Amino acid sequence: MIEYHPIKRNLPVRNLSKVFMAGFLTLFISQSYAITVNVQTSSSGVHALGFTVNGSKHGGLGSSYQGGDMPAGRYKFGVRAHQRDIPCFVNGRRSVTLSSDANVQLTLNGNKCVGQVN
Repeated sequence: MIEYHPIKRNLPVRNLSKVFMAGFLTLFISQSYAITVNVQTSSSGVHALGFTVNGSKHGGLGSSYQGGDMPAGRYKFGVRAHQRDIPCFVNGRRSVTLSSDANVQLTLNGNKCVGQVN
């Protein structure tokens, strides 16, 4: 019977350092794109609020919500009031690009919602 023994190669130090640097950079880059988004409202009649980013919905009941470790991207905000979902416009647009931590204040006036990013 013939036994198969794989050849073990020791990686040179230079290759190990490249692997280590690639891992470190990947970890650093992934952490630098994690942002926190705080959404709040003081408008009466709002039962829930939240946002959508990259097709994923986040939010909850009440007048505030904090999303941590969120990706940078295009955000759409909205509220739930008068038994229906109401989209919010930020700077006259339905969506806004966020790349750093943000506090968003949503104001409901009748059936219209306006957002302010700080």
